[in-house]
Amino acid sequence: MGQTFFLAATSRTPEVTFDVNTKSGVIEGECYPEDADKFFATLNKALEDYFSAGCNELQLKVNLVYFNSSSARALMELMDSLEALAASKQIMVNWL
Repeated sequence: MGQTFFLAATSRTPEVTFDVNTKSGVIEGECYPEDADKFFATLNKALEDYFSAGCNELQLKVNLVYFNSSSARALMELMDSLEALAASKQIMVNWL
């Protein structure tokens, strides 16, 4: 199977992990990147790689203490993508 994706938190972006071994993911911290489109393009690519690696299941924990309006839009698009994938994959999102 593919490798685990890890993105360390910064002062403006959350820590992100997609672990193919545990079939889980975490998006945690604050989210107000200078370029939300670029940041979330990285996350979308990581999710694409995760599912392309043969994973058919994901338990995603989203624990964001703050996110700006640009991130809110991108998060909604990310959730829409996961909802579409849920037709053929087992996906659970726990939003804290």
